[in-house]
Amino acid sequence: MINKKLSAIYKDLPFSTRMYVPIRQMLLDFERMVEQVPENVNKIQELGCGYGLASFLMAQSRPNTTIESYDIAKNRIDLLGKINPYKNLKFYAKNVIDINTFDADVIIMTDLLHHLTYIEQRMLLNHIRKTAKDDVFIIVKDMDRGKHSFRQAVNYTIDIVHAKGLTFFYHTQDSFQKLFEECGFRITKQSHLNRSYIPLNHIVFCLERM
Repeated sequence: MINKKLSAIYKDLPFSTRMYVPIRQMLLDFERMVEQVPENVNKIQELGCGYGLASFLMAQSRPNTTIESYDIAKNRIDLLGKINPYKNLKFYAKNVIDINTFDADVIIMTDLLHHLTYIEQRMLLNHIRKTAKDDVFIIVKDMDRGKHSFRQAVNYTIDIVHAKGLTFFYHTQDSFQKLFEECGFRITKQSHLNRSYIPLNHIVFCLERM
């Protein structure tokens, strides 16, 4: 459940961050999510990398792949740059909406979309479609608003505490599919990543161009 090698990367960061990392691993199975990334790809771009858990896991398991990870929080990116032990991984402080070109083989978004407005979600996906490779493989991990009001309430509470905000832009599975298709992508695979003891609705989609 807790990847000790991953947690050890954060050992010199403030106590609150060191506590956040194992809790985040308990809430989301990052290793199962990263397993969706194809092997032997040249470049991965992660959008909204947060504290870099997926980034570090990918850099560790794919040492010959170049990984670019973006997040809007400059202070967080500065910290990650200081502790990053992997030469194939670089962190950038940038709003994902402002990225000019998406030139990676794989693009991964971890709990990013529901922090963007519905208009920004479409802007980002449309820009990816216009600038990315024809055979780009996209992984979107987000929260399924679904029919489980209790699960959604728990997720909303966690988002409020973590993001220190009150407004989020969630989707159901059906509205995710509608969004992706209207932006030119089809779902090739989808699955929930819920841990049995955590009442959340994690969902991951694998996408390709239509």
